[in-house]
Amino acid sequence: MSNNGSPVYVEVSFFFWEDSSTGVRWVPDYPASKQTARTQRMKYVSTELSTRLHSTSSQARAEIKVCEDRNLAYDRCSPPAIKTFTY
Repeated sequence: MSNNGSPVYVEVSFFFWEDSSTGVRWVPDYPASKQTARTQRMKYVSTELSTRLHSTSSQARAEIKVCEDRNLAYDRCSPPAIKTFTY
């Protein structure tokens, strides 16, 4: 990402390890992703991005990325950081 003063945001997609009609797999949560508010670079955003655990699942996964909000173009994002845990 370039240091051009464009607003940035964090996006998280949540998935749960569940039985589905096609077998056990990572099922996306709904809504599929959540975002923080846009902010200028190097400014702390005190926002929690979370979702409720699914009772039919045993694992959860979050794919986290930082994105630059670009006008009239696709947003540029970092590669996702993936965090998985069992409960």
